Formats: sequence, C-alpha cells, structure tokens
Amino acid sequence: MPPLPAFTNDDRAELSRACRWLHRMPRARMKTAFGRKMSHAAVLAFRAFHAPRVRRMGVEIETRSVVALGRRITLRIVRPPGKLRGVHLDFHGGGWCTGNARMDDVPNAELAIACNIAVVAADYGPAPRTPVTDILAECEAAAVWLAENAKREFGSTRMTIGGESAGAHLAVCTMLRRRLLFHAALLYYGVYDLSGSEGLRAAPRDTLVIHAPTALSSLRQLTPRMTDAERRAPSISPAFADLSGLPPALFIAGTADPLLAETENLRARWKEANGNADILLVPDAPHAFNRLPVEIARKTDAYARAWLSDYFSAASQ
Repeated sequence: MPPLPAFTNDDRAELSRACRWLHRMPRARMKTAFGRKMSHAAVLAFRAFHAPRVRRMGVEIETRSVVALGRRITLRIVRPPGKLRGVHLDFHGGGWCTGNARMDDVPNAELAIACNIAVVAADYGPAPRTPVTDILAECEAAAVWLAENAKREFGSTRMTIGGESAGAHLAVCTMLRRRLLFHAALLYYGVYDLSGSEGLRAAPRDTLVIHAPTALSSLRQLTPRMTDAERRAPSISPAFADLSGLPPALFIAGTADPLLAETENLRARWKEANGNADILLVPDAPHAFNRLPVEIARKTDAYARAWLSDYFSAASQ
C-alpha cells in the first residue's frame, strides 16, 4: 500500500476557500425533472471545459455499443499507449439520473496512464425513467461483456472496478452479482443504503453538493412503490449484503460528507468479512470533493491511482 497522503494546513485552507465558494452554488436536487436537467447541464458544462485537456493526454478514446446478457450497452473505452496490465470498469456518479460515461474522461485517462491499464466506463439508463433493477442489470451486462472480451480486447484478464457516489453503489452491487470477476475495487463516497442512512437523514440543510432536504425523497423516486424494508434488500443496498468473497477495496470519503458513515460502516464490514479493505478519510472534505481544483483533491486521486497501480504491479509478479 502506498504511503498515505499528507494533507497540510495550506491544503485544508485552500479546501475551506473552495467550500465557501460551494456554499454559494446550488445543491444537486434530483427530486424534480427540472432539478435533474439542471444537474445534467452542469455535468455537460464540466465535460466541455475539460475536453481540451483530455485531447492533450495522449490516450485513445472510443465509444462502443456492445451486447451482453441480452442488453445493449454503451461503453467509453480509454487506452493509454503501450502494453496494458489490465482493465478497470468505471461507473459514473450523478445520483443515478444525470451524467454519463464521458464525464469521467479526465480521471479515467489519468488512471489509465498511471496504472498502464485500459479504463472502460459504462453508460446506463437514467433514473427514474429506468428502474434501479434495470440499471443494475445494465451494469452487470457491462461486467460480463468485459470478462468475456478482456483478453482479446486488452491482452489481460486482470479486472478491477470502481465508481464515485452512485457509481460506487453500482460497482459494489455489480461485484455482489459477479463476485469472482474482479480483483480489486476503488470506491469513492458511495451510497450503500437505498432506504436512506442515518447520516443522510440527519444531514444539515446547508450540506454541500447534496441537497439534504430532498435527498431522501430522491432515493424514494429511485425505488418507487417500495417500503423501506424492501429498499434495504441486499441486492440493491450493499450495506445489508453478505460481503464475503469480495476482493481488496479502497474506500475514500470526506469527513464533511453526509455519506461518511456509509463508507465507514461498509468498509468495517468488508474488512471483517475479507480482511482486505483500506480507507482514506479526507479532512473537512464534502461530497464529490475530488472534483474540486484543489491540492487535497489532487493528492487524494494520486493516492488512489498509486493504490490501484500497486495492485497491478503485485499481480504481474
């Protein structure tokens, strides 16, 4: 495992200034169609801003439509130059209802270059138009296609998986469906209880990024006509699943994120079941902090890339 990053007082002061800026920005409201459209528009603007940077990174990117398990899915494939050591399956965040695989081009290109791997980002149908069970089936189909084609496409059967926020939830659910496919997991600030964890329910109104007053109702829209007991089914809420037989995982969350307890609790259960779960807690950081242009974000992502690269180095020995 690489050494933990050292977050300095200057780093934390810079993050604090960024958070003051975030306080003036609207929170992500997924409850209404208008809120979802506004959040998606913000994602598209972010993607357009970073597009020139991706083109300068020297990676090859293609979008491909494939079929697995009877489902057609769209994959965004990022390849660095040279021989590959493996492949990483990424699921984007965005509350299950906004964003797309393209929005992760920059972090996926950085991960691909640092680890010398291909990164395959999977698109999935947006909620609430697409039921969460169908979203999970699409993610499973992406995993199955990758397992069946990794050797031919990328020259290696070494597969890892990960995601941010809703993407981390989808990554863990996919692993639970296909426990033997993946060899490591990289999980940023996930949502692991679709009934709404205590931390999310108790979040203050001014929580950054996540709009706390409507967060619980957004989960209700993701899981319509379900009771809270049904929302806690292990097949859709990893917080209540049997975690045995899962690969090494790195969990990352900020201490100012209302989803912090979900990360800490799942990591503790994962470690108890398998003995192979690491965690990086980032001081004062809100949800989605690693998307901010601050040193703490850069150090966190560099640590995550080094952690995954160490896995591929050990696997090749």
